Amino acid sequence: MSRSIISGVLLMSSFYVYSQTYFNTKIGVNDIKQLLGSNAKISTILVDEEESFEANYLFHLNNGEDLRIESQNVYYYDNGTADVASEGYIRFIDDQTRLVGLYDEKGEVAIPAVYNYLTRVENGLVVGIKGAEKKYLGNDKEHFTYDGGDRLLMNVKGEVLVDDFTASKSLDFFSLSIEENNLIELPCRTYFKGNDGLYYSFVILEDFFQSFIMKDFIPGLRKEGIEQYLQPNEFKLYYQIGDEDEGVYETLIKQGDTYYEVLKNEDTSRVLSIVQKVLSPENKEKGAYFVGNTFLDPSIVGESVYYDGHGEWLESVFPTFTYVITEDNNRKVKQHLFSFFRDINGNMKLYQVYIRNE
Repeated sequence: MSRSIISGVLLMSSFYVYSQTYFNTKIGVNDIKQLLGSNAKISTILVDEEESFEANYLFHLNNGEDLRIESQNVYYYDNGTADVASEGYIRFIDDQTRLVGLYDEKGEVAIPAVYNYLTRVENGLVVGIKGAEKKYLGNDKEHFTYDGGDRLLMNVKGEVLVDDFTASKSLDFFSLSIEENNLIELPCRTYFKGNDGLYYSFVILEDFFQSFIMKDFIPGLRKEGIEQYLQPNEFKLYYQIGDEDEGVYETLIKQGDTYYEVLKNEDTSRVLSIVQKVLSPENKEKGAYFVGNTFLDPSIVGESVYYDGHGEWLESVFPTFTYVITEDNNRKVKQHLFSFFRDINGNMKLYQVYIRNE
């Protein structure tokens, strides 16, 4: 590692402000601004190296200097995307062993590079895979999984909280609750016994979403209608016309209290009544529940708080959900999609619907 002042570089991340408070019944109020604001001290940069760009990390130190970590230690995820800071930490890779560790905001090693894989930091927690074997899926060697090894839940000091941290569903790390025992297990939560004898529990997002649909959303439709759940900034409904498999969709958009681009072939109130019919209790057994990794256009939510400094949706803080109803009538299968996100106040908001023709 070398200390130098870098100029003529393209910043990929920048400072952003969070005003959300996330309520957690066990550890009080977690201030998202406090959790994530320190990302301002870490930048992922692109440096022009003749015919190509290389990613570097740049740590902005308190003494005014910048510490640069060069490309051989930059961690890449997905299809070659350089990592970015999360809660004031960033992943790195050992250029000799190719194992993964974690830097803090000073560019110092917080978790040593002894892991096959580390998640981004979420609510001060990291999940690591250690001692596993990489197995490629297919012949392209681009997609792989890890076989065997240990799945560990750690804090940002690298202290192992739970040795066997295996979860088959998506967990909300901001819902962490620590209990002395698990004699009373709450709905929608999963419990792990920690190395300190305490129990660490998290909300299972799929179970939370199913509970919301069955106990809140569908019953609420019968009482006050669908509009109480709509995302206030912008809501889009795509309604299929015609009978083709591909379908032709008309769009109904609602901004604030006003509908515009009103459907040409259908009355707005009729389409909304069809939506409620699709969501009738008789169809609840036909539903499937999906979580995550949906990018929402900023025009939909209208607030930058939902995005990080490089424009990505903050899925870990504001999870997204899709409810799919499959109808099989006279051997013709059609699916209706309802897309939600959990907003800054912890409320579920419906922002997009696809309805297939009756």
